[in-house]
Amino acid sequence: MREGFTSKKRRKTDTKHRISEDRSFNIWYNTLEDDHDYTTLLANKSTFKDDLWKLIQKHTESKKMVKWYAWAASFTILIVAAVFFKLSYKQVFVFQTAFGEIRTYRLPDSSKVQLNGNSQLIYYRSSMNEARRVKLKGEASFHVTHKNNEQPFIVELSDTTEVKVLGTVFNVLNRSYKSQIALKEGSVLFNYSNHHKVSENIMKPGDLIEISKDAGFMTYRHEEETEDYFSWQKGKLILKNISLKELMTMLKDSYGINIAIHENTLLARTASGSLPLAKDKNQLLSNIMDLYELGLKRNFSGRVNNYPKTDR
Repeated sequence: MREGFTSKKRRKTDTKHRISEDRSFNIWYNTLEDDHDYTTLLANKSTFKDDLWKLIQKHTESKKMVKWYAWAASFTILIVAAVFFKLSYKQVFVFQTAFGEIRTYRLPDSSKVQLNGNSQLIYYRSSMNEARRVKLKGEASFHVTHKNNEQPFIVELSDTTEVKVLGTVFNVLNRSYKSQIALKEGSVLFNYSNHHKVSENIMKPGDLIEISKDAGFMTYRHEEETEDYFSWQKGKLILKNISLKELMTMLKDSYGINIAIHENTLLARTASGSLPLAKDKNQLLSNIMDLYELGLKRNFSGRVNNYPKTDR
């Protein structure tokens, strides 16, 4: 009895499935247009699959390209940043003054340097992060800031001469005819090499070192007052038994003034006193004439001729 009931139920279910399939088929068939047969639809279906797969591949490749471009851009930025850092690390700074010009500069470590006329100071950015190192041509006064890590400050005058300090005030002259270091405050380690002999001198306030580049010898002495060697900052020169020849060289190097002396015996004449560094060259030459008791006349070439001063 139960088996007959089950069979009858199965037949009823199968009949419903067939009716549902027939109905779905009729709906699908009625939606087809007369000019599309089944083969065409299959072909279109295959083409659609191919197009869809190509689109998926294109989208995937596009994502890969975007990732590649992003990686390449990041790599380029890193390279550019590294090159920029390297160039900035080796960046050179040059301070230069014209003839007769005095200018004050502040270095990255807060040290101050005042350059006399026709002088040049050079340093690398990297040198301010390590041992503070500068190169000087001409004349300059330094006020060096002391560092808590005892970082030294080095002034290079040549390949064989340098001044090494921690925190101090000193004046350095580095011209073609001589080098000179006058210490006002603090302490200085002065290194000088001549004919493979290295000389190290620890300077104290009031000490003065001079190196004659023509003769190649060094003199070391102590003076009670070194303020005179900083006098150019105040627009004057304090001369102490300075020959006219040496003064001529000083004026040529710092102020671009040429003086021609017709009588060579006058070159050895010395003088002491205060010489104002007037901006007017004619006034400056007049001051020199009075100090050295000379008669000076300017010719049309801009040079200066000497004539012995006569009593009136």
